[in-house]
Amino acid sequence: ELEAVVASGAVALLSAKWVVALAKGEGGVLQPRQALPDEAFLSLSQVQQAMGDTYLPVVCISHCWLQPDHPDPRGHNLRVVARALEAWLKR
Repeated sequence: ELEAVVASGAVALLSAKWVVALAKGEGGVLQPRQALPDEAFLSLSQVQQAMGDTYLPVVCISHCWLQPDHPDPRGHNLRVVARALEAWLKR
């Protein structure tokens, strides 16, 4: 169950709005989960509220690292994902 894994901390859901804002910002590069601010993630209460609706859309993304020391050092993949998220949010 999604709520249980979010509550355990095993899974952290990034806010689509936060990802879009990061991509639009100067030098937007996604850092490792541990380095992201709390506001980047949906809280358990936000997840529970969304689960009260019919469903909570979740997108999982996996891509190869572009450099040995960072998966996306210039934010290219971040901007691609953010464009798709922004289009989805506007629908």
